[in-house]
Amino acid sequence: MGTSSFSGLTLDLSSLFGNPRDLSALVIPFSHQEINEVVKALPSDKSPRSNGFNIDFINKCSNIINEDFYNLCFSFYDGNICLQSINSSCITLILKKR
Repeated sequence: MGTSSFSGLTLDLSSLFGNPRDLSALVIPFSHQEINEVVKALPSDKSPRSNGFNIDFINKCSNIINEDFYNLCFSFYDGNICLQSINSSCITLILKKR
């Protein structure tokens, strides 16, 4: 059938990508300003979940929910949050009285 004359890659990856940048900013905690900028950049006419709370809700109620929202972000950064409880919900059906 034949033989291959391939002897390996001779690509110098550092010449393609240059020197690695300082990535230390990726491991510092979120700031309030960063969180606010991300929320402001989200589209306001979309609802991320079926609960109807879109970004307009977060913006209009920010004075009430900001501290809780910041605490949620900081807990996520610290790894002290149960992601399953955020990504799931329970529905309880209650019978009406006749």
